[in-house]
Amino acid sequence: MKKNSSATWWVIGLLAVSGVPCAAAETANHRADDLIANLASDDASARRAAADQLVALGVPVRPQVLEATHSDDPETAAQAKEVLLRLPWSQPDDPPKVKEILDRYANFSDSGGPPFAAPGSVDDRKEALQALAGLDNFLGWDALVRLVYEDPDNDVRWEAVHQLRTHDDGLHLIKLRRTDPPADDPPMAALYGIAWLDADPGKAKPLLEQAVDAEFEQAGADNPELDFCVDSLVDIDTDARDFSAAAKLLRRQLAHGGPTDRQDVPVPLLNLLVLQANFGPVPGLDQDLQQTANYLGSPKVQYALARIDLREQRPDLAAAARKAADAAGSNSRLLRFDTGKFLSDSGWYDEAVSEFKAYLAMPPGDDQDDEEATEANAHFELATLAVAQDDDLMAAQEKKMAMSMVGGGADVSFTRTDSHGRSWPVPQDQIWADIEWHYLKAARKQHDEAGVESHLAALLKLLPTDEDIAIDVAPMLREQGRAGDAQRLFNDAYNDAKARLDADPENAALMNGVAWLEAKCDENLPEAMKLATAAVNAMPDNAAIIDTLAEVNFHLGNYAKSVELEKRALALEPDDSFMTGQLARFEKGAAK
Repeated sequence: MKKNSSATWWVIGLLAVSGVPCAAAETANHRADDLIANLASDDASARRAAADQLVALGVPVRPQVLEATHSDDPETAAQAKEVLLRLPWSQPDDPPKVKEILDRYANFSDSGGPPFAAPGSVDDRKEALQALAGLDNFLGWDALVRLVYEDPDNDVRWEAVHQLRTHDDGLHLIKLRRTDPPADDPPMAALYGIAWLDADPGKAKPLLEQAVDAEFEQAGADNPELDFCVDSLVDIDTDARDFSAAAKLLRRQLAHGGPTDRQDVPVPLLNLLVLQANFGPVPGLDQDLQQTANYLGSPKVQYALARIDLREQRPDLAAAARKAADAAGSNSRLLRFDTGKFLSDSGWYDEAVSEFKAYLAMPPGDDQDDEEATEANAHFELATLAVAQDDDLMAAQEKKMAMSMVGGGADVSFTRTDSHGRSWPVPQDQIWADIEWHYLKAARKQHDEAGVESHLAALLKLLPTDEDIAIDVAPMLREQGRAGDAQRLFNDAYNDAKARLDADPENAALMNGVAWLEAKCDENLPEAMKLATAAVNAMPDNAAIIDTLAEVNFHLGNYAKSVELEKRALALEPDDSFMTGQLARFEKGAAK
């Protein structure tokens, strides 16, 4: 089953690259130890003198000063942090553009500034991090990882984690998997956990938990990257059907003070209500409902309460809550869009469709900056919902409407966003290929042979690389005797998927994706078996990955094995309708 989701290590051995002779380095080290000891002197002038002399020693003493920032003595640690900010931040092998930023790191501004100036503000350094992340070809990657470890301020270090996560190309974070994170270092633990998220959530979880537990001890600390870690852990627990653990974590986040939405409703509370509505009742439901008392004017809260009431078999209360939700959003176009997105993300498709259509039916207001772009995105959202509801014609029409608005000048960027929050451009021809594919599927359902041929011809001209398109269309082409077109369509999708796997060969999710493509297209089955087996060995409790191995066995004629594997997958997710259908199909094959 296809899963829905897709630095070179530094060494703090600066003496080795600084050109400082060993004897001089040893002398500097001894002198630095004495000076660091004086940082905690009762004499303020002695502290200042020690700090100035450490700065004068420069690069060779940086490792000792960095270690002193973690001193058990608060005064020594505080003074060492000030000294560290005044030392040079670049390394000899940093690219020139990176050196330019780091040489004014502690006093950064876009207009430049004197190197090694007095320590700058947290905002200055965050601005420098953003500049490093924005360099072409990921030139700032290694420097950003160094700064996660070295900057003396926790907020700055977490900002470096954020820049690394959101600017990763999917090929750099994986380098961290080859090493172990430093002990007792929450931002580094988070960064390593993020690096493992796609490949092995089981390895990501304890690292993210380490980071979250440490940050929750910082009362009231505002850390958006922490919220990403919490969301990832909730997803891991939910996928494992450990709903109590997910709810417990969300309640901790709510108590700690998480993010809020446009109406200042706490996002952890909304996520708790969605969890209760989709999987509850989870122990603590009454406590969660009590938390909603101050937010009953929110349409999101009312929709969630309606879903909970339906689950608890209270249809009259559910109807009242839905009516309240509609009334709460009636006067704000932007709130309609925001609510629709929340409903779609929650899997409540009928309500989401109603909200997006209500948004589009309202006249433009003055509460939204970019009306054209948001209207186009509303059509894209409706297309996504139509796909979820198996309405291919509506999906094609809504997406075509969005694209026509783009042609009219709407400022819409076509991007794909993954579970890391990373976004990258999607070529418009791939979007048009998706439109033609949905038109093709709709024509096929209507037995419109002329429509099938027309949309198939248009699709093939666009050279799609989407795996789902190849899985659906390549077998159809082969049945029509068009083996060449089928092979070309498969090859384009396979080459794209295999390139991603080759760049990250230990990623079980990517192995699974390639094996699923090969099995469904009946291509490269020996390789599919090798990849699917390796993926299951890496993630033995993942039902979707086990399902892929069952599919591969079925295509190889190992019918009994496919049945055995599918039963194993269903034991992990007994209510999954797709896998229930898979089992029936495999059992039918085994009975022949």
